[in-house]
Amino acid sequence: MILKIIIGLIVGFIFGYTLQRTGITKYPRVMGLLLLKDFKILKFMLTAVTFSMIGFYILDSIGIITLNPKPLDLGKLVGGLLFGVGMGLLGYCPGTMLSRIGERGYSCGFGDSSVDHRSRCCHPVYLHHLFCP
Repeated sequence: MILKIIIGLIVGFIFGYTLQRTGITKYPRVMGLLLLKDFKILKFMLTAVTFSMIGFYILDSIGIITLNPKPLDLGKLVGGLLFGVGMGLLGYCPGTMLSRIGERGYSCGFGDSSVDHRSRCCHPVYLHHLFCP
């Protein structure tokens, strides 16, 4: 049990470091992707998804894990819609917002003056503005 936690922490630190070093947590880069001008985040995401798919396939084929896909239902569609609206309005997804807070970024979505503060309720991590510097 403790080994799984340690491995998870190590992988999380490596992923967070990679996010920070590639500049994916920066608001202009996220908005560049949403405006279809900067595709660095898309390349990073596609690389991560492809690597994960291959890793999960290998782990399933050698019997370490068992994959059980879940069916699509209305709750997942509504959740995805809320997530997309929140990310579009604020320019951050929950992961990049938490990474930006962790690196003491000056704009955590809510600290940015260009953000309409009435849109907070649409974002899944709207309470994290308390941690902005």
